[in-house]
Amino acid sequence: MNILITGGSGFIGAHLTRKLLDTTEHNIIATYNRSKVPILDKRLKTVKTDFSKFEDIQKLFDEYEFDAVIHTAAVVSFRKKHHSLMYKVNYEGTKHLVNFMIERGIERLIYVSSVAALSKTEKKPITEEDIFDENENHSVYGKTKFLGELEVWRGQEEGLKVTVINPVIILGPSFSGWKRSSAGLIYRVYKGMPFSPPGTTGWVGINDVVNILAKSLAEPELSVGKKWIVSAENRSWKDVLSLIAENLNVKKPTKIIPPSILRIYAKIAKILPENILPLSAEEAISASLNLQYDNSKIRKEFYPEFEPINNVIEQTCKKFLQDVNS
Repeated sequence: MNILITGGSGFIGAHLTRKLLDTTEHNIIATYNRSKVPILDKRLKTVKTDFSKFEDIQKLFDEYEFDAVIHTAAVVSFRKKHHSLMYKVNYEGTKHLVNFMIERGIERLIYVSSVAALSKTEKKPITEEDIFDENENHSVYGKTKFLGELEVWRGQEEGLKVTVINPVIILGPSFSGWKRSSAGLIYRVYKGMPFSPPGTTGWVGINDVVNILAKSLAEPELSVGKKWIVSAENRSWKDVLSLIAENLNVKKPTKIIPPSILRIYAKIAKILPENILPLSAEEAISASLNLQYDNSKIRKEFYPEFEPINNVIEQTCKKFLQDVNS
């Protein structure tokens, strides 16, 4: 089969491209925008595609043939300057992708959404049924991913065979260096992070994420029509940052920023230029929340065991230190 992976140079896309090339006979068409896909293989074609531009998406469908699409391309940001771009890529780009798939008769779509597109309730563990609520502490990124999800489910109503996953924060090495994506968290701890946010959230390793995507592609009878939270464990920021510091042999965060201080900071940040602030208002609010994600549905239906986060952190930090010292 020919598989289109959008965002093939991104954190998830690059790992997934490598996974499918190593474990299947599929031919891969991987899109990139700014950075090229950091993989060379005779079964891989790379295509420069800007998902904020309708004509780029149309050209992709006009020039290449594929049997299934795994849509990982997205702009992830919590800064005002990227709001417009996120609407164009995460929402409108997904809408155009769905429309072209329907028009060209390409049925299989696996969509990488985010838990940012779900509820932000702190009252109970969040499940796949807890949908986005405008009245909660949502980011514009979360809203654009939610709107993208709606387009994907609309595509299902029009004949597509859809799977949606909602990953939490993903840990692992990046093919694009240690300053990009969530791999940048390792770099920041290495450079020194004396303070920790007070909140709790979900964490998962990159290998589990790409394993789930690859299995969804291979086993449509178990995955079509499904939506899953992809999370290994709920852990506090302080716990995770301390584990990272321990594995890097650097000083652990010693102070937790009180939620009340972060909320005051967020109010101030909304009126000040973001380029002078270490955190945006959206980042401050998100870091103050105690969120618990329920992974029981995917464990029961599709993927029973996740790699423990302690192991993920240990292996990721080991690779980081190898790269730093090489």
